[in-house]
This record gives sequence, structure tokens and C-alpha cells, in this order.
Amino acid sequence: MDEVSNRIEKSFKTGFIDKDYQSSQVYQSKLIMNDLERTPMLSNVILEQLSTCRDFTFQIAFISGGGLALLKSKLRDLKNKGIRGRLLTSTYLDFNRPKVFRELLKIENLEVKVSEKDGFHVKGYQFGFANHKSVIIGSSNLTASALRKNHELNVIFHSTHDGKIIDEFENSFESEWSESIPLSTTWILKYENEWKNGLRESSKVLDMSPHEMLRLIPNAEITPNLMQIEALQNLEELRINGQKKAILISATGTGKTYLSAFDVGKFDPKT
Repeated sequence: MDEVSNRIEKSFKTGFIDKDYQSSQVYQSKLIMNDLERTPMLSNVILEQLSTCRDFTFQIAFISGGGLALLKSKLRDLKNKGIRGRLLTSTYLDFNRPKVFRELLKIENLEVKVSEKDGFHVKGYQFGFANHKSVIIGSSNLTASALRKNHELNVIFHSTHDGKIIDEFENSFESEWSESIPLSTTWILKYENEWKNGLRESSKVLDMSPHEMLRLIPNAEITPNLMQIEALQNLEELRINGQKKAILISATGTGKTYLSAFDVGKFDPKT
């Protein structure tokens, strides 16, 4: 084996491709930033990888309903093909809502476990193919904003099955997987009760100001709840009818502060 061939083989096994080696376009490492002028949206890259993979393994700390919705159709397609995957998520900062865990439990070809470790904040997507594996590692959680809108830094790279980084990624996953809790209806009921009643240790985040929460969870996807949606619609109707004042009466903890921010953003005042 000549020196160039030896270097190429070593590069593949360590997950590093020499920039002087012009690999096939599909196998080139790429930076993904959700910047349509320079890079594709991360959601499109993930869907593309899922379209042809044989299996997939995700390690994602934070998941939102909107982020999960972007993948549901593709996951149903994979189910029909007999392709299964694993997902490891977390209870860190109680970001993941009980509803999200219920939706995850409905996906028949997805095995889910939950890490209750404090500080579990990983974001990694791995896809298995016949002759190689692809991995996306970076800043994006599984939320609609992180997958499509936020300015993110993610790298997709490809390696043979015995690549060094692939081995490290898989060993890390298997170690966390073995120590995590299988997602079940019983677990969700317990989590939901603690989550709603503020019994979880990390529920202190619910008492933080929006600014403090966003500082801790920079990829948080904040959307109106049902009360806020109805109130925003009523406020908009009043505004259309020429009214300049309104009063809102709502129970403590239902989200009046956030509602005010949503309405100001929707009105977009110039002064």
C-alpha cells in the first residue's frame, strides 16, 4: 500500500478526511448552520439521512413537540420498511414536557430511554448504512427552531464502521443507555405528576424569569399555550375593532407574562 492510500485509509478510520483528498460529495464532512445561503437546514439533512439508513441512534437532551413533528412522517416510513432506531433523552431542567414523552411512546419503531442525570445536555444524531456510518454532532436539540431557524453549529461527518470517533460515540451512547430508564406509561405518569406539582428538583427553573430560562436553555422553543392562543386571538380582534385597552384575568402560573411578550411581538410597536 502506497503512502497516499495508507493516509486515506487511516483518515477514514479516525473520522478525519484530509482536505487534499477529494472524496465523493456524499461523504464529505460539512458544517450545518441553518443558513440557506451557505448550508441546508439541519432538518433536511436529518430527513435525508433517515431516508436511506438501516438504523439510527439519537442522543438528544431537549425535545419539543414541534421538533418531533418534523420527523414523524419519516419515522412512519421507516416503520413500514422495518427499520428501527433508539433515542436517549433526558429530564435535565424539566425542559421536556410530559406530552412529548407520550408522543415518543407512540412511535412503534423507536426505543426510548431517559437519563435523569443532572447536566445531561448532549446533541448527537447517528445513522447506520451498509458500508459506513454518519454522525451529526453540534449545538442543535430536537426542536423546530434548532432544526430550521436558529443559527447553529453542527458538523456531519462519515466514517467506516470501525472509525475511531464512531467507536467513541457508540461507547458513550451504550454506557449512558445502560444506566438510563426505559420510557413507559408508568414512568410518564410519575414524571407528569412531579412536573405539574413542582416536585422535581430541577423544577426551580419554572420559577426563573424568561431571561434567566433562555440563558440556561438557549435553544428553548417558546410557543403560546392554549390559554395564550385564545387570549391573543381575542386581543387581536379587539385591536381590529379599534379598542386600545383590554384586561386579562387568568390564574397564577398560566403564563400572563409570556402572553404579554407574545402580544407585544405580534403587535410590533414602533415606539
